[in-house]
Amino acid sequence: MRYLDRAECLDVLRRSWRGVLGLCDHYRPYLIPVAHIFYEGSPHFLFAKAGRKIQIICRNPHACYLTSMENVNEIVTVLVEGILEHLENLEDMKRIVKIFVEEIFPRDPYFSFLKNFSVDEIVRMCSEGRIPGIYKLKIDSITGIAVTAR
Repeated sequence: MRYLDRAECLDVLRRSWRGVLGLCDHYRPYLIPVAHIFYEGSPHFLFAKAGRKIQIICRNPHACYLTSMENVNEIVTVLVEGILEHLENLEDMKRIVKIFVEEIFPRDPYFSFLKNFSVDEIVRMCSEGRIPGIYKLKIDSITGIAVTAR
């Protein structure tokens, strides 16, 4: 096992796309599988359906995110801790939604009901509150490990 430096951790976030978001619902942990894109130094999430996660984030925006991937002969895992911030800048939202549409929608069935909408329509739904929208995880700390795959 070896520890990853910050640059290696950020590279894993750039190259991976799926993980588990950890939230704290009062004193109870709440974990959900999510897709992410890495944009301007932070993981971003597109939440297309309202629910418990949004209620929790409104009460407590502290979160952690765990992602992993195979890298040549290693399995690498990265844990990010930070604060979730709801994005409202329309230009950033448009760039992020475009990346989700091109890179994540084809891989993730969670977004199947949005596949027939344009980027502009999805951004409008986010800005109007019809879907929860985009959240950025502002990184407070990031750690990673690599384990040799056998």
